[in-house]
Amino acid sequence: AISIGEELYGSYSKSSPRVSISPDDLVYVIYTSGTTGTPKGVMIEHRSVVRLSKMDEVELDSTTVILQLSSISFDAATFEIWCTILNGGQLILYPSSNIDLPKVNTLIKKHHVNTIWLTSSLFDQWVQSDISNLPLRYVLSGGDVVQSASVSQLYSKQKGVKFINGYGPTENTTFTSCYEVDPLEITRNIPIGYPIVGTQVYVVDAYMNLQGIGVAGELCISGMGLSRGYLNREELTRE
Repeated sequence: AISIGEELYGSYSKSSPRVSISPDDLVYVIYTSGTTGTPKGVMIEHRSVVRLSKMDEVELDSTTVILQLSSISFDAATFEIWCTILNGGQLILYPSSNIDLPKVNTLIKKHHVNTIWLTSSLFDQWVQSDISNLPLRYVLSGGDVVQSASVSQLYSKQKGVKFINGYGPTENTTFTSCYEVDPLEITRNIPIGYPIVGTQVYVVDAYMNLQGIGVAGELCISGMGLSRGYLNREELTRE
């Protein structure tokens, strides 16, 4: 028996649409409040998503299997969806909006998922569950401060896995920098690491002068991941 969905999609053309797309074209607008509490639309271009898919901190290729847990209104979904598809990997869609950790672990085993991204708060909960014998190669986390105790717990339960702390505002397309934590050198404060491919970061003072090593300042970001600006907020974009 053929399902309604198969009948519907089977009626569509299998040819690629004749649409010309350039790296400068808009691919999505995603809303974020950051620390301001006021939502603002961030305009992301095609080049920025491609740059993310070429990050070399994670081995992304046809063997990649990622479980998508993030809502598409959250920019982590950009990593999950496009870092998988643009590298010929397999994307497994979580079947519910409510995250159930035993179900997550069951899906990881069933579909041989080898890469997942979790918010830092969800990561703290997940490592408390039964995560032994999962086929994971990479566990990425971010969105807030990562607890070193949780990283230690991951490494004690999962052998051969790599934990990566990912940092980046929505305005720079999900990831700006990454840090792979060495299981033998888990520090109290997990660093945010080094910029990914196509990205540059600078620590500057109030006058935009570069600061010396070890001197506090503001982190400024440039490169291919940088958004076009804020939708209908020209003044904020200039700022």
